[in-house]
Amino acid sequence: MKNFVSVLILLLITSLGWSAMSDYTFQQSPGTWQALANPTTIHSTGIDDAMSPVISIGFNFVLDDAVYSTFKANSNGFITLNEGSSASISNNLTAQTLILAGLWDDLKTNDTESHVAYELTGTAPNRVFTVEYKNLKWYYNASPVNLVNFQIKLYETTNYIEMIYGTMGTAPGTSASASIGVSG
Repeated sequence: MKNFVSVLILLLITSLGWSAMSDYTFQQSPGTWQALANPTTIHSTGIDDAMSPVISIGFNFVLDDAVYSTFKANSNGFITLNEGSSASISNNLTAQTLILAGLWDDLKTNDTESHVAYELTGTAPNRVFTVEYKNLKWYYNASPVNLVNFQIKLYETTNYIEMIYGTMGTAPGTSASASIGVSG
């Protein structure tokens, strides 16, 4: 009986840990792309397969029942709340944890007028932290240049995650396999 109770408690704890991601839902809605007004550049022009150092979000953000205050941005279209992550172009959300993927694939900042940047806007407790991917090449289609634009937004207090897409260019070719979503 003691072993049965131990197993039951272990199963309950395990199921509670996994159930937290079910609190998140997907909702598609129209929006308007608006470039950041005063961004801080993480990756400038001509950058390929780069992970940023750890950067402060500016507030506490809760994902999967854990609190995070920092992130790392990868030039391949995702941010991670995992400070130890070295993920790059293998765009597999099931193989990595704490990934927020706007368009995770083999991307590269264009040689001109391009960046991965961030900006914190608003006032506490209703701030919005935005990471912007502006004019990135979808690397599987080098000619003509296929530029993509999107943002990943984190909302203070509500812990909403929003992904907003701007101009996305043409189809990237047959080798593309982007992941879009969140992994807990």
